[in-house]
Amino acid sequence: MSDDYAEYLKRKHAAFQTPEEVVLEIVARATGEKPVSRTKLMRGNDNEVYVVATASGTAYVMRIQRAGEIELQAEAALIEEARKAGAPAPRVYLASVLEHEGEQLEFMVQDRVPGRPLGEVEAGLSEDDWARVSRDAGRALGQIHSVRAGGFYMRHADGSWDFPDWQSVMDSTLRDRGSEKEWILAAGFSDDEFAQMMRLIERYAMEFDCPEPVLCHADFLPEHIFVDDELRVCGVIDFGMAQGGHPIHDFATLAMVRTGLTPERVLIGYPASDFVRDRFDLRLHLHRLALEMGFLAHHVRIQHYPEIKENTRGLRETLEWLGSQGV
Repeated sequence: MSDDYAEYLKRKHAAFQTPEEVVLEIVARATGEKPVSRTKLMRGNDNEVYVVATASGTAYVMRIQRAGEIELQAEAALIEEARKAGAPAPRVYLASVLEHEGEQLEFMVQDRVPGRPLGEVEAGLSEDDWARVSRDAGRALGQIHSVRAGGFYMRHADGSWDFPDWQSVMDSTLRDRGSEKEWILAAGFSDDEFAQMMRLIERYAMEFDCPEPVLCHADFLPEHIFVDDELRVCGVIDFGMAQGGHPIHDFATLAMVRTGLTPERVLIGYPASDFVRDRFDLRLHLHRLALEMGFLAHHVRIQHYPEIKENTRGLRETLEWLGSQGV
């Protein structure tokens, strides 16, 4: 984490101060235990987060939503479905709404998963370590993907989804990316390169389909994958971006970050699937292209310079790969 981002999080979370007695009372009601202390965590953009210790020695996590697109009650339902499918997701004890200073705030009380984030230990891992972690990570992702979704993108508390089918998703993607031309050009891409990007997304829409959407974690990254001392995956947290979609979405988001947990490694433990055999690398890069265009346009629009540089690098890398394949 950069110093600038750490300072940004510090300022952001300083504005979130739910009274301690409110937090402890809710955790007591949710778990039936006696809370004795709370510790605030400054992670992420969307939630006010506390670790609450109880008299029994058990710790729980309470998240209070302050931003984000998915409602916590909808997220809780998706976490429970992932748990039922065998994924090492935290148990949710209560997801509801509290009133604080005139605001209606969604909250969730859940287990604190054991272990440490993979992101904290990955720098020192050997090839044998990576093989062990990757098998477990692939297995966990496959368990998440075994949950069938009723639609695409965000699921809402009433059970509805943003899009009914793949064609609707791709129609929206083409409209959104096409409307972002000025921001893509502002990042240093040419008119010809932008036209090429749009042709590639059109090809994606024409050549690939997704008749059966599944639950995608959508943020399946090392900071959200917890491992024990033997490097076994013991928890997957933060389903705040979870959505219905094609399984390639989780592989594409993973490919966009600098980590040793590559899509190729995750496939070691991932269950045999038809889509893996159907031009996996091509679909991954086409999906990644659409994501990177959207992220780049967003960060240029808000002038978030560190992310602009990284998104630009990633998008050029994706275009280079697609060009090398004659796409």
